[in-house]
Amino acid sequence: MWGVLIDENRSLQPGALEVLKELKQSYKLGVATSISRRGMEEILEKWGISELFEAKSAGSDVAHNKPAPDVYLRSCELMGLEPKDCIVVEDTATYLTGIEAVGFKTVLMGPGGCDSLSELTNFLV
Repeated sequence: MWGVLIDENRSLQPGALEVLKELKQSYKLGVATSISRRGMEEILEKWGISELFEAKSAGSDVAHNKPAPDVYLRSCELMGLEPKDCIVVEDTATYLTGIEAVGFKTVLMGPGGCDSLSELTNFLV
């Protein structure tokens, strides 16, 4: 979901903070990213959104990075949840097969899925 929240210049997308805060009212939020832990922490701290996430997992934290589901499973574990109780919001369709295979519900952002952050909020809240 980085591509939805953060642009290619590592800037926060317009409306992203508001969406995260709204989702936080109803859900536990976790990050599962293929980038390094250092890169993830830099982005979360730069935009002041680190505290919104209960769990943070990076590709460098797990044995098998995306498209394997390990990084998602790690965030799920840190939140004390089972995959069946989680919704993964992903911006890369090629990752969906692996995460759905281990029991996660998924929402694809972008072509073929939710087109905007506001649509995502309407869908989830």
